[in-house]
Formats: sequence, structure tokens, C-alpha cells
Amino acid sequence: ALVKARKDGRGVPKDTSAEGDQEEDPRGAVKQIPVVAVEEAPSPEEDLMPKRRSDEALALLRSRVDRAEREERRQRAISTGEASAAAAFAANAVCDDNGSPTGGGLVPKKTPGDARVVSLNLWQPAADTWPRRKEALAAILRRLDPDVVACQEVRGGSASNWARELAAEVETLPHVAYVPGNRRGDDGRQSGGSAPPGWVEEGVAILSKWPLADLRTVGMPPAPRDADRNPRTTLAATVEYSTTGAKAEERRVLRVVASHLTYDRRQQCRAVATRLKPWLDELFSEEEHVSQVLLGDLNIYPDFEWPADYLTLDPALRAATGSPCDEEDVQDVEETSAQRGTPFVDAWTAVRGDDRDGWTFPNPESMNLDAARPDRVLVRSAARGVRPRRALVLGCDAVPNTPPNKPVWPSDHRLLVVDLAPVDAPEYSEEDAVPETATGRRRRSSVASPRGSSTPRQFPGGGAPEALVGSKKTAASRAADDDWETFSLHKAAGIRAPSNNNKRGAR
Repeated sequence: ALVKARKDGRGVPKDTSAEGDQEEDPRGAVKQIPVVAVEEAPSPEEDLMPKRRSDEALALLRSRVDRAEREERRQRAISTGEASAAAAFAANAVCDDNGSPTGGGLVPKKTPGDARVVSLNLWQPAADTWPRRKEALAAILRRLDPDVVACQEVRGGSASNWARELAAEVETLPHVAYVPGNRRGDDGRQSGGSAPPGWVEEGVAILSKWPLADLRTVGMPPAPRDADRNPRTTLAATVEYSTTGAKAEERRVLRVVASHLTYDRRQQCRAVATRLKPWLDELFSEEEHVSQVLLGDLNIYPDFEWPADYLTLDPALRAATGSPCDEEDVQDVEETSAQRGTPFVDAWTAVRGDDRDGWTFPNPESMNLDAARPDRVLVRSAARGVRPRRALVLGCDAVPNTPPNKPVWPSDHRLLVVDLAPVDAPEYSEEDAVPETATGRRRRSSVASPRGSSTPRQFPGGGAPEALVGSKKTAASRAADDDWETFSLHKAAGIRAPSNNNKRGAR
């Protein structure tokens, strides 16, 4: 009744009786019923923000349930032999190009003045096939002509590692920075202590056309009893490049961040909330006019998006979703408004909309693992910053000249490619369209407005959280306000995966 009264903008009459209402229990005794008294109802203006946050949280949670149910229907269609679903599954047809890694596929050229960034997991356990996979990956990258590539699961040491070998093969990415997982962060805290038994050195790396400056690191160490013992460190660097804005050519600076989060849920929550996000916020507050681009395998899966919410939602909206991270003894560090900055924008969601496209894992498709989007490019724009213009997924084809009965793929993750335009650059045009995919569908690559809206989505200086949430509005989000079943489901247990436990236990 109190909630309803607050929604209606009315107060609840104050109880004038000292005794309150009475009720007789089955044993005949009279018990007092406490009365909640409200002296004065809040104004409609004061009620508006909590109501809006509740609506946004419900829409967000429902969109995640919609995706899980859509994936379940797709898997059912594949299992029952439905022709089109089975054919797409067999062809691993989820990429935006319809050619092979040798260069037959069509990839749109970069718009002049844009920066093309790529997230790429190199699949460290498949070391025996690295020479062949390296050549295939290099062919894809040469075709893409990226400006920055963030790599995860980079095997080797500081002097010689897979990132340097790949850069040498590509030839257009001469600047390389690498950090192993057990490297100490900038604060002197070691990321993972001593390496666990059997650990083969791996880390993250940044490959760039432009010189890499001001290298920074932050360690994300496991706690003593954590399941994932792999040490992990995030690497950041600044790059300066020339871009053509609305008025004239100018120099811009990006803070590029390469990260690889743990696969363990509890550790993910802790690493993002207490290590990664505070570190990024501090950098953002210190570096005026420097936009941040976070790329990497964040190990985010359909049944557990919550760690990413720390980065892409403002605290009030995240709290309204009932995040299980908040129930895992993970406490937010105290933040000032300057440190908090603004949330990141998920480039894929902002550009392509909240649909099932964007799957980067597993590669190839497998009925043992749900299609997922663990690889992300998150953007936080400064005053003269950047906005996502185009987003692509590539790398679906097997390495050339491998046996048909035993194919080898470039990686078990597909490549996530994002073009970043200056915030004052022209909006979407037909020249940005992506060629037809192997399934024959033409895909949107840079739609600048939320689905169902004719109003262009704006990416102002800092980027607004509504840019993320706005694209998640569905018909279900406009259901009756009292329908909280989905919200309760998520708050109690998170999203239930449609089939299995995804990539839990993988690296």
C-alpha cells in the first residue's frame, strides 16, 4: 500500500492511535500490527527518478531473458533439424564477412578519420597449431587494416611472444606492448603472487600502428581460496592519432586498455568492482580530453552479465537490477563524482542493437556451449572524444589447407572489430553498410539510433548511460508496472542459461 501510494503521489494517513490495529490470532490472543506512517508524500518530481530507474532496470533484465529464450529456441531448432537453423549452425555462419581468412571476404573500409580497434583472444592452449593459426590471423588483420589490436592469452615472454610474432607477420602494427599475468601493477601489488603449478606464462598485449605511450598496469589477483589461480594483469597505453572532425583535422588521444578477466563469477565481481573500475575511473579523471577504450575477453556470458554492469551502468541503475555481485560480499569502493566519471558504452550494443548477433564464442559453434559475447569493446568518451560507428565479428572460417575432417580455426574466439568516429563526425550513411553475410542477410553496422526510434542516438562528451539502456527497450518493457516476476527471478538467482554452464572452467 505504501508503494502504491508513493506511485500515486499520495501520502499514507498517519495513524493517530497509540495502539494501532489489532488482530486476533488462532489462539485467541490479541496482537498488535505495526503501522507504517508517512507524514508527507514525496513530490512527483522526487518520485520520478526512482520510477525511471525501476523501469530501466526491468527493461534491461527482460531483454536478457529475451536473449536467453531466443537462444533456447534456436538450439531447439538446430536439435530438431530445422533446415535453415541447422545449415547456419553447420556453416558457423555468424560473422559479418562471407569469405575466407585468405582475403576473399568483403570488409568495409574505414571511414577517413576513424580509428579501427580489434579485440582478439589468441587461444593459448592450442600452442601446437599456432604457426598455422598465426598466418590465418595475420591475413584477417591485413584485410582489416586495424589501428590497434588488443590480444589476450598471449603466450611467451617479454622478449619473444605471440603478439610480437603476429605483429611481424602483419607488418603494419610495429608498436607492441606486452605484460604477463604475474606482473606487478602500478601500485606495486603483484597481480597473482607466484604462478600456480603448471602455469605457462601468458598475458595481454597491445599492437598498434601508432606509438604506444604512458604504459600503465593494474593487477587483478585471486584471493587465497579462489577457484581460478591464474594471475591476471590489465595493460593500458595511450595512442595519439590524427582525425578529421566536423571542422578541421586535429590530434586526438585514446587510452587503450587490454584486459582478460577471470572465468570465476565471484572473482569477476571483485576484480571489476575493487580493482579495474576504480583504476580506470582514476585515469579518466586525471586525463582531460582522453577517451578510454576497454577491449578484451571479459568472460561475460548470457547467464551472468553483472560484472560488465559495473562498467556500463550508473550505480543507481545497477543497484536497481539487484545484481548478484552486490550479494557476493563485494563492496563498492567509495567514489567521488569526479572519480566515477560516466559509464562505458558497449560498442556492439550501441551500434548493432540488442539482438543475438555479436557472438564471439565458441568458434566454431557448438551444441555443448551456448553462443555468447564474452569479448567486448567498451567506450567512454572525453569532451573531444569518440563514438562507435561500426561493429563487426570476423574469423568464422577454418584455417586454409587444414583437413576437412579435422579443421583448425584461427582461434576459439572470433575477432570483434569496432570503428570509432570522432563525436563531431557525420552520422550513419549507406556507405557504412556491411556486405551481406554468408547467410545472405544484410546487417546494420552503424545505426545511430535505438531500434524502433527515428531519433539519432547521440554520444555526447562523456556518453550517457541512456545510450546503452535505450537500445534495450522492448515491447515487454512496457508491460504493467506490477509485473515484477522477471525482476525477482534475476535478483534471486541471476539469468538462467538456456542449456549449460557456458565456458565455466575454460581459460
